[in-house]
Amino acid sequence: MADEAPAVETPAEAPAPVENQTPAPESGDSSPAPVVTPVQGEIPAAEANSDAPWYSGAPDDWREQIAGEDESRLNQLKRMTEPGQVFKSFFEAQDTIRNRTESAGLPADPTPEQLTEYRAQHGIPETPADYISSLNEGLILSDQEAENLAPVFTAMHENNLPANVAADLVDTYLGVQDIEAQRRVDQDNLDATEATRAMKEHWGGDFEQNKNIMVSMLQEHLPGESMEGLMGARMPNGKAIFNDPGVMAAFAQIARTLNPAATLVPSGDNPLASLDSTIKELEAKMQEPGWHTSDGPQKYLEAVQAKEALESRQR
Repeated sequence: MADEAPAVETPAEAPAPVENQTPAPESGDSSPAPVVTPVQGEIPAAEANSDAPWYSGAPDDWREQIAGEDESRLNQLKRMTEPGQVFKSFFEAQDTIRNRTESAGLPADPTPEQLTEYRAQHGIPETPADYISSLNEGLILSDQEAENLAPVFTAMHENNLPANVAADLVDTYLGVQDIEAQRRVDQDNLDATEATRAMKEHWGGDFEQNKNIMVSMLQEHLPGESMEGLMGARMPNGKAIFNDPGVMAAFAQIARTLNPAATLVPSGDNPLASLDSTIKELEAKMQEPGWHTSDGPQKYLEAVQAKEALESRQR
């Protein structure tokens, strides 16, 4: 009797296939191997850990802001999932145009005549500056915008970009700038609200007084243009300088140091004389009923201290 073949262990049962996985082919079946469908919503690790680009914070209506009233342009933008695709489209357009240029037979080193003829046939302006006259209807560049875009027009011209494509790209560029400008305005409003809240807590009832003497001090010592420039200045982090509580507190303290009488007497050429007059008026009221329960004693003390500070500085 022949020896019986040894028993073969049955492998452990394989785990259940992922949903939508096709059945394994039978022996001899030439069907392709099953394809495993990734779990929906799963984000690859590389994408999950990547830093968000600067334009990721664009508002939900960025397409509408760029397109304006142009419905056809809005429909084009709706095919894009995020602002970065606008820039991708620009580079693809450049590649396409470059390929068309090469396939059209323009030599790598064309003569001026060949280049002029090619540009005339493909809607390319004669000079970079001519792109301005070919912008989309209704768009007028300011002198500053034209100056900023001059090197861009030069690059477009060197790459033989047709005028209509350049016009759309300029619209897109200005639209992105408008979004960024509005974002800055919104942030300025938030910063101003927060700074006011913080300084009201710090100064209490003296908030308006300190704010006024700070502004008066700056107006007194700075020419108009310098004052305007300082009020519009920004810190390295982009915050407006007077939306920073620390800056406001510092300038108010400087104003009080320069003029201790600023909060006690009207501004004038002779603060000492004004303080003397104020002190005499307060001394005359000391015998009146209710003097000690009014704000008179506090005002008197502040006036005397301000006078002493001014006299000390003049010695």
